Amino acid sequence: MFGVKVGKKEQKQRKLAGSHHTNICDIKHSLSKPSNSSGSSGKKHVTLQNIKQDEIPINLSEVKSTAKVQAPAYSPVGYALSHLLDMGPRNCSQQSTPISSQSDDSLDITVYWADSKGLKFSLIGGKLATASSLLLLLADHLGIVADVFMEVCALWMVSNLLEVQLKPHHNPYEIRKSWMQFLQRFTSAESSESVADEPLLVLKRNVQLSVERERQLDQDYTNEILTDILYRTAKQEVLNGRYVCDIELSIKLAALQMAIDLEPKEDLDVLDIFGEEIETFFPLKYRHNVRTFHLFGIPVIGCKGLETRVLEEYQNIKLNFESKHNCRKTYLSIVRNIPFYGAAFFRGYVERPSGGPLKEIKKMILSVTASDTPVLIGVSCGYVTLIDEVKQEVLLVQRLLDCDCRCFDEFISLNSFDYL
Repeated sequence: MFGVKVGKKEQKQRKLAGSHHTNICDIKHSLSKPSNSSGSSGKKHVTLQNIKQDEIPINLSEVKSTAKVQAPAYSPVGYALSHLLDMGPRNCSQQSTPISSQSDDSLDITVYWADSKGLKFSLIGGKLATASSLLLLLADHLGIVADVFMEVCALWMVSNLLEVQLKPHHNPYEIRKSWMQFLQRFTSAESSESVADEPLLVLKRNVQLSVERERQLDQDYTNEILTDILYRTAKQEVLNGRYVCDIELSIKLAALQMAIDLEPKEDLDVLDIFGEEIETFFPLKYRHNVRTFHLFGIPVIGCKGLETRVLEEYQNIKLNFESKHNCRKTYLSIVRNIPFYGAAFFRGYVERPSGGPLKEIKKMILSVTASDTPVLIGVSCGYVTLIDEVKQEVLLVQRLLDCDCRCFDEFISLNSFDYL
């Protein structure tokens, strides 16, 4: 049995905006405000640069209601938004980065992919946009059926300290503006960390999508862009060490990633890629084992890396897969077998109960100096997982149906778990 304590993150992940490979495409949108006349159609017109003008139906009453952010208080995000007025001036420090200096409601919104690339939208009325309206814009631009896109994907606010999946009615602008309050409410971060924290709006897999439903959609609805979004999300989770894999599986996934991510001209120089960048295709846990150690240009006996095995796997994939799309589908079919695939992760601590009197005495002595074990907690539609971040080991995988959940937070009711 494990006792889980929620706490702040000990090890910060690399910020998406800090990548040297960030690639943002500018897309001009004009969300025309509805006319006050009785002849208004009730739709917002979306004009995409270099793309045929189209109409996307958006619930205007929903958009207007988000101006005051009347989110339900039974979810953590809704609780924080509905209690912002209770925060005193001392607890409402200004964000390090201003949201907008404009007096109107227009806004430039950048939606990032999981691997740092993204799209930039110039929106009139962007400050009132809900997560669902932004997803509709993305679905229209990417050419994906809106219902399928909104079932598979979701918008997240992601930073070094906190990750939150937005519900359809949530207003990203208001949440970003109130990010300090979220950090104070749901993390143990120091004030200096909270001020420096910079959240990004990220398009990722919907945590409420079950693996079974994803497999069904994969068979019934074929869309390369949607598959690519799922692949990017899964790839980053693997590289960040959240999807813990053994070395054999890591080699397979690394070879598939190389076949997908390398451009044709890079593919010709694959040996050079193996010599310098092969480590970047592996989780941090295995990077020190990948490359062969050389001393004065001579391989050291006993320090042979995995280049040969990765090269063989890569060449086998190139021979047996006709397209990058098939490689992405194979990559996803592999990681879907991992019990914590598609989970939402947060950091906490665990302590293990003692097994006898001597261990109890030892625990009492060490409790003064030894801290609880930091863990990564993953919650998906079917499982809860505890991962030792330091050792990169899975401590527990348990079906949610076999768990008994209780909330000990005095500010959130016991019925507040529907946001998972």
